[in-house]
Amino acid sequence: MRIVCHCKDCRGYYNFLNNKSGDKLSPLEPCGGIDLTQIYNSELKIEQGKEYLKVLKKTPGGLARVYASCCYTPIYSSGMVIIVNTNLIPINSRLPICFQIIGRDALKPHTINDLYSSVPWFWPFKMIGRLSAGNGKGIPEPFDLKSIEHEVFNFS
Repeated sequence: MRIVCHCKDCRGYYNFLNNKSGDKLSPLEPCGGIDLTQIYNSELKIEQGKEYLKVLKKTPGGLARVYASCCYTPIYSSGMVIIVNTNLIPINSRLPICFQIIGRDALKPHTINDLYSSVPWFWPFKMIGRLSAGNGKGIPEPFDLKSIEHEVFNFS
């Protein structure tokens, strides 16, 4: 499932990484949204460069956001599900966008017709349904996050 999130936390995280890299390696959508795709944990493969992975959290108990410290590219966020940076998925393999969420935080006036002001009430059911259809593919984590260096920084 593919979404564009306009929340201040997602945008703050991408801006934090862009400022660190001095580049725009983590592009924002025109209204400040972040293009994300939900995948099964088993679908995430880190073939090389695992030593460069770092975890950034806004608070000690917050969402784990994994990025490559060599180039400051966001890789994925880990919580109940894996949410990966859509830019890492080949264009011909990308799903269509299902939802644009947290529209109340979108930048500029926008003309997006399906922009929800928050998370639509049925979205969690779609996420859970996708996980259930995976017959347990969502567990376990692709690798032990405890073995990766963590940093806590209020990036919003």
